Amino acid sequence: MFAPAFPPDTFFIMALASILSLGLVTVFYLVAHILNLPKLKLQAKGEYSQVFASILLIVFTTYLLGVFTSMSSPIMQSMLEQTYGAGKSLEFTNPNYDPTVPTSGNPTFTIKISELGNDQRTSTPGNFSIRYMENLANCLISYYTKVYVLNSVVEPVEKLSMEIGGHEPMMMWAYTPLVGILHIAAGYITHALVFVYVQMRALAFFNNVSLTFLLPLGLVLRSFALTRGAGAFLMALAIAGYFLYPMTYVMMF
Repeated sequence: MFAPAFPPDTFFIMALASILSLGLVTVFYLVAHILNLPKLKLQAKGEYSQVFASILLIVFTTYLLGVFTSMSSPIMQSMLEQTYGAGKSLEFTNPNYDPTVPTSGNPTFTIKISELGNDQRTSTPGNFSIRYMENLANCLISYYTKVYVLNSVVEPVEKLSMEIGGHEPMMMWAYTPLVGILHIAAGYITHALVFVYVQMRALAFFNNVSLTFLLPLGLVLRSFALTRGAGAFLMALAIAGYFLYPMTYVMMF
């Protein structure tokens, strides 16, 4: 089963956001009371209910995210076992690897499909999707390197000319189609690599800030009528970014 490996201090940040929301509403109520504005006092009392509703929503959402994360484990393991076979292992890039730190381990790590949920590097859909995109980027880089090396040999030959017995220079035109294919392949690989890196950064962004920034900020903004729509949007974005977005890559893998 996936252990709900939320980012560090997630619950502490959410608790601070809840206290901040209550504090802002309390200040709003005190200002209305000091200025003797009955309508604003009534509105402030109504905002308390919105704050408590938002806190309950956050608690319920966090619980559901943990449940959904745990439910994704058998789904992912079943899909991978059907693709690669039961008992097989997968190789991923080690996110903790640092060549300047001898204790950081190897550049890659191998893990059995049945143990993906027990390793923090692959224990959530977000972490697993990032490892998947890193592998895809490394694969594209490998293909680009091969195309570049082959082109560096073929293109100079294609440009080569020979003068024999005073005749007109003979161009190695037979290699032209191959050079064109290599140029097209290099262009497509470059575009694909840019797309993969953009997706990888987006996954890392949502994996790191959804529960520690977007969701708490949505809670605070949802406490007031003017920003309630923006707060609800940020809360929905946090949920989608942390679970639904990376799950699409899990399904593709």
